[in-house]
Amino acid sequence: MSENVGIDQKNVYTPNNNEVYRDVDGFLISLTPYTWDIIQHKVEAGDLLFGRSVAGTLKYKEEIARIKDQWLSIDDFCKHHFLGYPMKSKEVINEQNVSKSVFFVDQSETGRGRSVRLEKNSYPYYLDNGIEQFVLWADDYLPTVAEAKEIFAQTYPNQRYEILVFENQSMNKSVKNVMHLHILARLSPAL
Repeated sequence: MSENVGIDQKNVYTPNNNEVYRDVDGFLISLTPYTWDIIQHKVEAGDLLFGRSVAGTLKYKEEIARIKDQWLSIDDFCKHHFLGYPMKSKEVINEQNVSKSVFFVDQSETGRGRSVRLEKNSYPYYLDNGIEQFVLWADDYLPTVAEAKEIFAQTYPNQRYEILVFENQSMNKSVKNVMHLHILARLSPAL
């Protein structure tokens, strides 16, 4: 089976030496890993289109499908899983006109105050070896880049990391209504 199944070949473009495609569902796929130099250039230029590998995209899609099957929305899942909102369940009618139980977050629980959580991304972009991706989830405000760097340094105080921080453009967010920043990090090269 070809690795390019489900990839729309006519939407190909090549920014900074990385071939990137949008698949039939609109997900960005990179055929080569992003090096630190390419990532740094893209973030500085505001070119925030990053893709996952084909295999990484398939795993990500499977997880999104699982979440959508069990939760009212991806946003509700993230509020519960990353920010600790209590979950509830209710019966809904799905696309097949069948009743099923789904989890959700009660909207009266939102806006509880400034809460942030740094998590390693389970479905990172296609990154070169030695580069890690984190997500900084926020409850009711979006931290500044300086705040994000401080939170990262407090979480990893004994490590010397170079980090890049950015917020994805709306069109590239799978989580639309929970504030979050992406942090790409690598250990600083020896001085």
